[in-house]
Amino acid sequence: MFADLLFGQMLQALDYIATHKYIHRHVKPANILFAKSETEEFTFYLGDFGVSKPVDTRANQVETPMFAAPKVHWQGSKQTTKVDVWSLFVPMLWVLDVDRFRSKAHKLERENFLAWISKLAASPSMAPIPEMVRIGPEERASAAQMLFHLYIR
Repeated sequence: MFADLLFGQMLQALDYIATHKYIHRHVKPANILFAKSETEEFTFYLGDFGVSKPVDTRANQVETPMFAAPKVHWQGSKQTTKVDVWSLFVPMLWVLDVDRFRSKAHKLERENFLAWISKLAASPSMAPIPEMVRIGPEERASAAQMLFHLYIR
């Protein structure tokens, strides 16, 4: 399935970045690029590293708010690679248009948006995805953990 391929390749990209101790900080649909081979196979790439930062540096909010993890909104807080894991979940909702996500997302206030994201993540069809959108980064899965849980285990 198209979404599975996209999801797996983006998790691999985030895991690669994390192993090099960097945070992308701007995962959103517009920064997910693709190429289609002559055999009709897709390869996805994560682009736009203009606002990426080393892990544990203090960063100002620069992400597109709708795709940003909760901790990104706390100015000057240290961030981990898990902000990117949260941010990947939101483009997946966008791609799959879960619960008419594309038409509803821009209309919600931030607090309501976070509650809605949590509700969508908890739906049975999204298991085991909820691990990606835990509010506290210490409780949120890493890209490597998601890859293991979804594709290896």
